[in-house]
Amino acid sequence: MDKRVIRTIRDIHETTISLCEDIPVSELTFSKIADEAGYSRGTLYQHYRNVEDLIRAVEAEKVEGLIHAFRKPYVNGKPHAEGSYRFKPDDVEIFSYIFKERRFFTMVMTNPNFAGFRDHLIELFIDMFTSDLDYLVKDLNGFVKERFVEVQSYSLFGLIAEWVRRDYQEPVTEMNEQLIRAFFCHENQISYR
Repeated sequence: MDKRVIRTIRDIHETTISLCEDIPVSELTFSKIADEAGYSRGTLYQHYRNVEDLIRAVEAEKVEGLIHAFRKPYVNGKPHAEGSYRFKPDDVEIFSYIFKERRFFTMVMTNPNFAGFRDHLIELFIDMFTSDLDYLVKDLNGFVKERFVEVQSYSLFGLIAEWVRRDYQEPVTEMNEQLIRAFFCHENQISYR
């Protein structure tokens, strides 16, 4: 794709995020986006059918980056001798990505207009954990696979949602460490009385 087109799309996406921070999505129009971004409405129509299509494109772009950041520690890595991948906090990139894209994630995690996107994130995490479980965990220690995937997916979503709600107070490295602890806490020996 031509660099000018890439720059135009990036500008349009960033302008859309900026406007969604200030006005309700229902008031968003191509005219407002074009004026704010410094492009003609025709430019927007070259790339998108309508505002909903544009918002879906912004969401898809950010989801693609989120998936890449989530999988980066193990997509080209090698498992440990036990068969599962072990991560150090520095290996984890998902919170670095979210922090880099914090305007978008703050918007979708706090704006009532994006409740559907939050539901989509949970489904995305369930799909990723389901397909990637063999990379992440060797032994479920008695967990039913589906329940394990649900617990991990909602845990990840909760960590992200609360981090956003607290305005990213904790450093990325601390969030990475907490994520690793949440993923692998089932491997500790737990005795019940």
